[in-house]
Amino acid sequence: MKKPRSLSSIFIQNTVEKNVEHNIKSLATKEDAGKLKEELTVIESDLRTEIAVTKVELKVEIATAKSDTLRVVYVVGLVQFLAIVGSVIAIINVLAN
Repeated sequence: MKKPRSLSSIFIQNTVEKNVEHNIKSLATKEDAGKLKEELTVIESDLRTEIAVTKVELKVEIATAKSDTLRVVYVVGLVQFLAIVGSVIAIINVLAN
């Protein structure tokens, strides 16, 4: 003869069954995994393309910055040279008079 089940055991069994059903419904299928893999492949491809474009843009910006920096260095050097030459000429003029 079976022993009558208590209300708490029935409640626990129902709760467990509901949780199991919910967990089964939330599991991913092979189809879901395949779709996710396809999406990740597309995203990876997009990221690789974006990285390649960014590398090219950075190389151009670096080359431009390098060119600008060299130009500034040469201009500053020329101005300093002219200032020194001017100072030397002024000193010679003062000493000659």
